[in-house]
Amino acid sequence: VPIHVLERTLRLNDPAVIRELVEAMERLPYPPRLIAVDTFSKYSAGIDENENSEVAAFLERLAVGLRDRFRCTVVLVA
Repeated sequence: VPIHVLERTLRLNDPAVIRELVEAMERLPYPPRLIAVDTFSKYSAGIDENENSEVAAFLERLAVGLRDRFRCTVVLVA
C-alpha cells in the first residue's frame, strides 16, 4: 500500500494552505483514500479549540477541501 507522509506542520485552518495541499495531492499518481491529521491541535493553530464555531469552520474546511474533493476519509486525531 503506497503511503505518503508529510512531516511538517501545516496551518490547515488557512484556505490558501488547503489549496496548496490539494494541488500537491493532485500531482500524486493516484488519489488519496485516507488522510490522517495527527493531531488536531498541531494542525489547527490559530483557532480556539473550545469555541464551537471556530472548530466547526475548521472541520468544514477539511470536509470540503479534502474529503469531498478526493472522495476519501479524513481521520482527525484529537
